[in-house]
Amino acid sequence: MQSADAAFQYAIDARKLPPDIAGKVVQFHYDAATAQFVEACKRAPHSRFQLFCSRILSLVVPDYEAHAMLGVFPMFLLDEHHWRVLLGGEDSSGTLRESLLDIGAGQGFVTCYAQGLFRTIVATETSPAMAKRLRARGFECVAVDVAKHPHIFGERKFSVVSLLNVLDRCEYPLTLLSRVMDLVEDDGLLVIADPLPLKPYMRERAYAVPQKEHMPMPESAVWEECLAHFIEHVLVPRGLEVLRLTRLPYLYKGSNRTPYHYLDDFVVVCRREK
Repeated sequence: MQSADAAFQYAIDARKLPPDIAGKVVQFHYDAATAQFVEACKRAPHSRFQLFCSRILSLVVPDYEAHAMLGVFPMFLLDEHHWRVLLGGEDSSGTLRESLLDIGAGQGFVTCYAQGLFRTIVATETSPAMAKRLRARGFECVAVDVAKHPHIFGERKFSVVSLLNVLDRCEYPLTLLSRVMDLVEDDGLLVIADPLPLKPYMRERAYAVPQKEHMPMPESAVWEECLAHFIEHVLVPRGLEVLRLTRLPYLYKGSNRTPYHYLDDFVVVCRREK
């Protein structure tokens, strides 16, 4: 589908990637589900009153808690087709996987698109208001920071674990990444998404706070070079092999002046190196 929103980036220049991952690229395009989200933002952007309430609440509670309390800033990244292709290819349409653990699932806007692919979905969230919204959507939700409480699930493991726009928004991204692999089944998959170039950003109420661990970041701002650097310096040292990777816009609703905003995300599907 062609789009008036031509600024969205989907193309990856494989020539700028190492040969061993260049062949893993999955190419998506502006599609009906993305267009539907964009049009919904244009028809009903956040009002000035909603944004004002969000700013006031953010003075006394963290941003994400305020957003969940008000039910604002819906997001879009992966629809069911994206999930299906990235997890197993076009021929996986009839396959129902056993379980998904979506870490840092927010209000469940992206998680909900995976419902038709798994028998069980479990979410984690440290925000009480977001956990409440996830449960209202019908998801089992554990209100915990997995980086700090890695044994919360005991011996339980999952077919797929996802970290979608989480590593650049948490205190201990490298610790979290290492610990989630203990939650993935031996033949399971890990799905990671984040915007490039990486710009870690956390807020505690009205103030920005630094991460306590820093992910290696290149000096280059070229998208493909940033991705290659992330794979080489973050994933490979942790024994992870990339199976598929793609580039997608990460969208969220805005205001009348700017009905939606977007970040330039990578999505990688990994497994333990064999």
